[in-house]
Amino acid sequence: MIKYSIIIATYNHLEDCLKPCIESIMRYTDVHNIEIVIVANGCHDRTVEYLNKLSSNYNFIKSIIIDEPIGYIKATNIGIKHSTGEYVILLNNDVEFLNQNKNYW
Repeated sequence: MIKYSIIIATYNHLEDCLKPCIESIMRYTDVHNIEIVIVANGCHDRTVEYLNKLSSNYNFIKSIIIDEPIGYIKATNIGIKHSTGEYVILLNNDVEFLNQNKNYW
């Protein structure tokens, strides 16, 4: 059973926000009891390609692609609806965890 669902709504900013965010989650989190649900909302940079690759390489990452920008609140709500965890964590795409022990955050 998934304990934590991490929901990230994103609108572009792949290189400067989303990639560092995902990499820091994976570096500082035990991924055995989490899922990451990323909602790409109207992205026109390379975010969709990146998410498709992540989703195919990691079974704990779900990507939801929405063609038009719908805003943070709607994108977040869609992510929550697709989550299966006992607890939901809403995380902005510009969050990057600092050096720490796993699961300390």
